[in-house]
Amino acid sequence: DVTICAPNCTTLTATPVPSNQTTSYTQAIIPYAPDPFNVGTAVALTDDSQTGLLPLPFPFCYYGVVYNSFVIGSNGWLGFSATTSTWVITNPIPDASGSSPRNCIMGPWHDVNPSVGGTIRYQTYGVSPCRRLVVSWNAVPMYSCGTPATQQITIYETTNIIDVYIQDKPICAAWNAGAAILGIQNATGTVAYSASNYNFPTNWAATNEGWRFMPSGAPNWTFAWFDMSATQIS
Repeated sequence: DVTICAPNCTTLTATPVPSNQTTSYTQAIIPYAPDPFNVGTAVALTDDSQTGLLPLPFPFCYYGVVYNSFVIGSNGWLGFSATTSTWVITNPIPDASGSSPRNCIMGPWHDVNPSVGGTIRYQTYGVSPCRRLVVSWNAVPMYSCGTPATQQITIYETTNIIDVYIQDKPICAAWNAGAAILGIQNATGTVAYSASNYNFPTNWAATNEGWRFMPSGAPNWTFAWFDMSATQIS
């Protein structure tokens, strides 16, 4: 608060929260800083399955569409529309063939089997307009070799930023050639962004890594100043 008397003036300043349209994205490595993997509402999924539509705690814009519900896939992805889960990875993303899950965040997408161990949970943190939804796959065994994988996807209110944290992502080379994809793909499979060197057919492992996908379209905010009576003054 600043007290002034006419005809004196004062300068108003503001710092915006970064918020760009989701017409495109950039990717970056970020520090490994996940939320707890064993906190939140548990979902019971069998091998190669997915939940029904679950209510999002806040509207989330993804590839230019605002969503109010989400789906959790047992094989490490978070989606925004009803889809069919699959374990076999045969193409890199973008993949319009229909062989990969669409309209989803792959964090990473690989063949794990929660019916034999581990947990899958989701939890909301923070207060509006700065909440985040966190989905965690904790010590879920890789199919065939049984080595556990632990990973997490976080989406943010207002900014529509997407973070992926990988505690342990092993390679099961004897099954589906050890394939896995870390990235985001639109609803038609025509546009996708993958983390560097983490797309099919690259065979990769990761430990304690963080990746961010940030909307990079035009800014979707403007500034206006109002007085206490809600009259716009600038």
